[in-house]
Amino acid sequence: MTMHLRSLLPPLQRGMRHIVEFALPWQCTICGCRDDRGNDAFCADCLGQLTHTQDQCRRCGAVIGPFGTATGRCPHCRRRPFRFRSARCLNMYEEALKTAIVHSKQSFSSAAMMAVGQLLVSRQRQWLAELSVDRILPIPQAWLTRFRRNFNPADVIARCVGHSLRVPVDPHILRRRRGWQSPQKAVPLARRYENQRNSFRLRDARVIAGQCVLLVDDVLTTGATCSEAARLLKAAGAKEVHVLVAARVADH
Repeated sequence: MTMHLRSLLPPLQRGMRHIVEFALPWQCTICGCRDDRGNDAFCADCLGQLTHTQDQCRRCGAVIGPFGTATGRCPHCRRRPFRFRSARCLNMYEEALKTAIVHSKQSFSSAAMMAVGQLLVSRQRQWLAELSVDRILPIPQAWLTRFRRNFNPADVIARCVGHSLRVPVDPHILRRRRGWQSPQKAVPLARRYENQRNSFRLRDARVIAGQCVLLVDDVLTTGATCSEAARLLKAAGAKEVHVLVAARVADH
């Protein structure tokens, strides 16, 4: 009886999918068109705009121009005291990718953010394989943000990466401290490192000792949030800390 029910599950799932698509026709998250579907969230044209074709700074992940060099500190990070070793992104926080992230955060569904995460994994697969990551930690949301959003974008992306690499994702080790810390968006760029000081705590820090840790977030601007998290992880014994984000903001 159990085997019979299991055999019925795939056609039932396909039937439900057809019903949902009939009632709520697919449209591109970015431009709203209903044709030329590229994946579950974006049309083929917008999908092609989400990734970059240029080199990235090896330190902060920013996309650099044709005359820039990836080996040194780029204009985006030359004055930043990062505690993490390296960072990568899908693209800069502009145009199509910015629209995709903003719309995803305002949605009850994590489908668009999951599509961004899968694209990010595909784009950075070689770099991720070279890191030999032991554990993936999404940057946690502030407690007030959890009330306003249906999901944590960093957690969605982290699970896409973990599934691809077969590496454990632990959203509970790194926690936000309770308090009245100002949101980073409301703080001037020059004060963001100060604003993030002592903003995290660790639960069961022993599990990250000697490990290569990958921090995951949706957007990196000054790097203050990820840098503070990396400082805490390294103080607890992490061997290396790297950062993967969907988008990098040009903050210089």
